[in-house]
Amino acid sequence: MIDHDRLFKELLSTFLVEFIELFLPEMMAYLEPESITFLDKEVFTDVTAGDKYEADLIAQVQFRGEPSLLEQVIPNARGKVVEIVTSWELRGIEKGIKQGREEGREEGRQGQIEIATFWLSSQLGQLPSMICYQIEGLSLIEIKQLNKQVLTFNSMDKLSEWLVTAEASEGFVGEKAELLNQLRQKVGAIAPKQKQKLLQLFPEQWQALSTQAFADVSALDDWLVSATDSQSEVL
Repeated sequence: MIDHDRLFKELLSTFLVEFIELFLPEMMAYLEPESITFLDKEVFTDVTAGDKYEADLIAQVQFRGEPSLLEQVIPNARGKVVEIVTSWELRGIEKGIKQGREEGREEGRQGQIEIATFWLSSQLGQLPSMICYQIEGLSLIEIKQLNKQVLTFNSMDKLSEWLVTAEASEGFVGEKAELLNQLRQKVGAIAPKQKQKLLQLFPEQWQALSTQAFADVSALDDWLVSATDSQSEVL
């Protein structure tokens, strides 16, 4: 569990001015932000009730040239900030779960690729680099389908035909299929996510892509990200 008390203090010490702007906007009219300094823990007494309190976080500031302390946090404001922190916490958990699922799927895909490569090599001998690149670019569903049929491939040609058919079902036919193979010859294996980005390119972007000389797959990925961003600007 997150220590909300500690996190609340860290947020206040870092974003005190923003906090005041959000919850105490009327105070900003006479607060001097550049004068803020934080003090150590102090014990103070409520002179009206005689009770002693310990202030965990004290900020010394100038109000219109006069020194002053922000000794207590308004309870309602504290509650609002805790709600904000809790919201951030939940978003972080959701993001972590999503990221974990994606990483798990990728690990599963890689495991299936290793199985397929082992059995195919055992049956057909050493696999050509282009065949390996095609296998490494298969989605998790496709690689599982390949493993179900792995014992039926009695020649490299049969395996190559299956891989071409799989990519054709994705949308890589004709010039797109040729360009995909050209890219593999330049950078090696192209991941499923990169293949999806390729299919999203405009016709003129496909033409521009064919003239690019990529040093490695990372350079290709950077180009695809830039191309996707430019599409968003056009739309």
